[in-house]
Amino acid sequence: MPSIPAFFSSILASITPNLKRFSIFGCDANAKNKIWNSPRTDNAGLELEHIFRSNALSVANVDYSVLSHKPSNTQFLDISLVGDQISLSNWHFPSLPSLSDHPYISFVIDRAHSNGKNSSRVPRPNMCNLDIFRSSLADQLDMLPAPSAVESFSSETDIDVFMASVYSSLSLSITSSMLPFHPSNAPAKMPWWCKSLWAMRHNLRNAYKLKCQPDAPDYVISDYKILKANYQKVLRKKKKESWELLCNNNLNNDVFGEMKRLANSSGPPSAPTKLINNDLVITDPKKILVELGSHFFPAPTPDATQHTETIAFVNDSLSCSYEPLLISAVELDNAMAALRCTTTPGPDGFSAAWLKIAYPLLKAHFLSILKVCIKIGFFPSAWRSASIFVLKKPGKSCYLSANSFRGISILNAFAKAFEIVIHNKLKLLACEHNWFSDSQHGFRPNKSTESACGSLISLIEKNKKQKITTCCAFLDIKSAFDAAWHPAILKGLIKKGCPVPLVKLIKSFLSSRLGHLRSSISLSIKIALGCPQGSTLSPFLWNILLEELLSFVFPFPFVIIAYAADLVLCTFDKDPTLACRNLQLMCAAAEEWGSLVKLSFNATKSVLMIFYAARFTLSLSIIIGGVTIVPSVTCTYLGLIIDSN
Repeated sequence: MPSIPAFFSSILASITPNLKRFSIFGCDANAKNKIWNSPRTDNAGLELEHIFRSNALSVANVDYSVLSHKPSNTQFLDISLVGDQISLSNWHFPSLPSLSDHPYISFVIDRAHSNGKNSSRVPRPNMCNLDIFRSSLADQLDMLPAPSAVESFSSETDIDVFMASVYSSLSLSITSSMLPFHPSNAPAKMPWWCKSLWAMRHNLRNAYKLKCQPDAPDYVISDYKILKANYQKVLRKKKKESWELLCNNNLNNDVFGEMKRLANSSGPPSAPTKLINNDLVITDPKKILVELGSHFFPAPTPDATQHTETIAFVNDSLSCSYEPLLISAVELDNAMAALRCTTTPGPDGFSAAWLKIAYPLLKAHFLSILKVCIKIGFFPSAWRSASIFVLKKPGKSCYLSANSFRGISILNAFAKAFEIVIHNKLKLLACEHNWFSDSQHGFRPNKSTESACGSLISLIEKNKKQKITTCCAFLDIKSAFDAAWHPAILKGLIKKGCPVPLVKLIKSFLSSRLGHLRSSISLSIKIALGCPQGSTLSPFLWNILLEELLSFVFPFPFVIIAYAADLVLCTFDKDPTLACRNLQLMCAAAEEWGSLVKLSFNATKSVLMIFYAARFTLSLSIIIGGVTIVPSVTCTYLGLIIDSN
């Protein structure tokens, strides 16, 4: 007769992998393992554990400490196993005599997960046995193509299929390593929570269910009352201890400030429940998401002749032959080191913390797939998907318009790591070949909002001392990052001499992106324009797009100052009228550039300021987008309030 592990392995081999994921197994293991509460672990138990992990099955048996009824006539050899698409709860031994040496086992099947992507939340690393996870992942990766075979991939489909297998391996390994019991590691709003409270609450819930049964005996009701009183007593004690710890450890002596911080540490921001558009009140969740999506991700405008010329230039430049671009293990190591474990997981659910834990095992495969991506110029499809968090714009008096919100893209951890690799290569090229002018102060080393404001104030004060009038136009670019036209970005990179493999890779990165908006429902939106806000690459790509405008030269004194999308055009002359006329020429040139790259300026948010060298009462103005803009006495630039004096 075959051994239990061999017999069980033969049964699993006869079941298709997909069917296992939706299966529940019950077996008398005749093997000991502490995972299912045996007093010790023997060789047969270790062998069975390996079989379960390699077949993506999780042990549903809960920890001995939380069992309300602990049978005395068992060696804990009975195991309940579930596939990763099944969710169980309330696993316990009923206090009913089984008339056998095997006790009854009871549990509730909550639901079967859907087959759709991201159907269940990926548990945090502290909820899993990391040794089991690493062992399971090593087994899963052994079944994937070897790194040398991955480097021979030649199609985008090969890459996407391989990445789907990697995601599946991670998911199965995490599922198989989940602890049957975990102390929750104190949620942000419940720092007093602990393992003993968890066990007491579990026992109390089971007692409550027994109490609620028809004709429940008096001793059951009495036991429930005792358990409830004990639970509440310990809970109050733990809360008191937590409060005293908070008061003693608050280094700033600001207990109420700390309480406010804890109260505000809620989950991800949610979409508004009501919007108003053209005097029409919108309360339907789907219509609200559609309204926000159309605002965050505007549709591209039709191509004119100058736009088709740009597209043709890009296509011709990318069709030529080029030298292969290499990526080293050191570059990937540096990118992984730069990943922050505290960031929110993207649509795939895998946090940067999980990727860092898996990285030593995944490194060879990850590096191989990045080499292939760079070789063929392809950014994997799964990495071009983002969860969109809706944030309120600060300083708004009313939040009933889509204009009062902005969207932030939360990207997958794999995508972030690859972006950092690309960004580091681009930064090195930009530094070596001096891609950016000194006028750009945003997202550059040794530049900041302070340097931008300082440059502007120094210019104005210097001109005042020389009796020169300074005219400044503070321009607002509509939608900015969200409206960035991809061919214009690619053209800018090509003109800077960026290697063709990198340009092709960025073209793939920007193409066919998906954004997932969520409230009580979810909505997926195709994104055809813009750089994803929240991406590592986006600020660099925006600077590339704006660099052409910053490189303009005019036949009169001028200065252009930019911080990301905040743009200031300055002209100066002893004659205020001439200075204002020159500023109008600069604004017209900026608008013409905008039409070439499908960007426009918001005249209602743009500001004209004239800093006179002496007292004048001239009636001066400029025109932007057909709107006349008269001088203002104050303006807020990068948080700094500037007045005309």
